Amino acid sequence: MAVDGSTVEATPGVGDYEAHDGDPTWLVRGLGQQVGAGREQATDTALVGRVHELASLESMYESVVEEQRPRLAVLLGQAGVGKTRLIDEFVARIVSSSAASVYRGRCLSYGEGITYWALREVLWAAAGIELGDPAATAVSKLRDRVTEVVDPADADRVIAALAISSGITLPDNPLGRVSPGSVADEVALAWPAFLTGLTRLVP
Repeated sequence: MAVDGSTVEATPGVGDYEAHDGDPTWLVRGLGQQVGAGREQATDTALVGRVHELASLESMYESVVEEQRPRLAVLLGQAGVGKTRLIDEFVARIVSSSAASVYRGRCLSYGEGITYWALREVLWAAAGIELGDPAATAVSKLRDRVTEVVDPADADRVIAALAISSGITLPDNPLGRVSPGSVADEVALAWPAFLTGLTRLVP
């Protein structure tokens, strides 16, 4: 793991750091016992460094709210540099200062049937679907949420595409009888319609 100079200065005695000649980063050779008791404690400590990155995300969010147009931020970095911590801090700030809704979806590194896994998690959270819900309950929650945020004329079409892309068994789903290419087209239309509908309620 590598850290920057401000982290080294803010954590004296906490880590064993090794500087690189001509490189503004330090390698972490070891950590004290008081460090890393668990991820749930990470947001209880002050965020060190990343001031510019955090400011960029907050500025982008303000533009999204003001202009009502989406933005995409891509956060890249080696494992352990604090990507998740930065996002946690950003999310905590916008949730505490506005009525924003936050939905998270993870991309799994391996497995079958995981193409839309991240979107599945977003949909289940937005519709309040629980892992233990019976299929009929999941369908009911999906239908209720979609009809709340999508134009009624498009609701059935969106429901069918969201169901097939998120592992929800919709009885007599018309997309079960069409080609994979047609399914992909419907999914590509349904998700923007659903997400746009959600953002009309709150950022």
